Amino acid sequence: MGALAGLSPEQVSNLVIAYEPVWAIGTGRTASDDDAQQVNNFIRRVIASKFGSNAAEAVRIQYGGSVKPETPRG
Repeated sequence: MGALAGLSPEQVSNLVIAYEPVWAIGTGRTASDDDAQQVNNFIRRVIASKFGSNAAEAVRIQYGGSVKPETPRG
């Protein structure tokens, strides 16, 4: 959370948080929908605990792991 230190809830609401699982870096493996959703929920819970539920609902979260042509689209 050090990277968010000093930010207001309004500023956090306008952020895009990108993440890539360590196990996906350079491996070609992709996260399952369930895996990605669990991480999204975790990030939102952390944001909510520090900046409130409005900021947690507004922040955009982007998965940055491997994607292949055959990866299902939501």
